[in-house]
Formats: sequence, C-alpha cells, structure tokens
Amino acid sequence: MSEIPDVSEILNTLKDIALKDGVITEEEQKLISSIVNNFSSYSDLMKVAVEDNVITLEESKELFEKRMAVMEDAYQTAREEQGISDDEAELLKQVCEVIIKLSRN
Repeated sequence: MSEIPDVSEILNTLKDIALKDGVITEEEQKLISSIVNNFSSYSDLMKVAVEDNVITLEESKELFEKRMAVMEDAYQTAREEQGISDDEAELLKQVCEVIIKLSRN
C-alpha cells in the first residue's frame, strides 16, 4: 500500500535545509509554505485513495498528476523572484526526493 506523506516531517526537513545558512529568507519561506500546502493536499488525496485499501487506476492517475503538480508549483515558486538560489535549489532537491519516495510505494 502506498505511503501517506508525513507533512510535519516534510516541513521540519525543509526548515532544516533552509536554516543551514542561519536564516530563512522571505522567498524560502514562501517556497516552503507552497511545498507544504501542496504535500498536504496530496496527503488528503492519498487518504481518500487508501480508504478502501485499493488504489484504483483513476486514483493512481490523480496521485501521479498531483505529485507532478507539487514539483511544478515548487519550481515555479522558486523561480518567481530573482532566480533560484542555492538554498532554494536544495529545497527543490528535497521535493524531488520525497516525490521519488512516494512514487516507489
């Protein structure tokens, strides 16, 4: 059965990454909030999908599309300001790692 992401764990990991340089910038906070909100929506979708212990083809497709939307939104949010900073790049890498982990389950 697929794993429901622990959104609080994701938030803590993202904050730790952003704080490596001692500060979370406004842009990093905006990116973190966007990522956490999207993973929260994904988590809600996953909870509904596993309610009956069967993930249908349609649910699987919705989950895949949501994972791709999480990544796309994170990337677009990171690009909004003055390009993607090193810290934002590290946050995006973490998003990719979580998405890959979710895709394997």
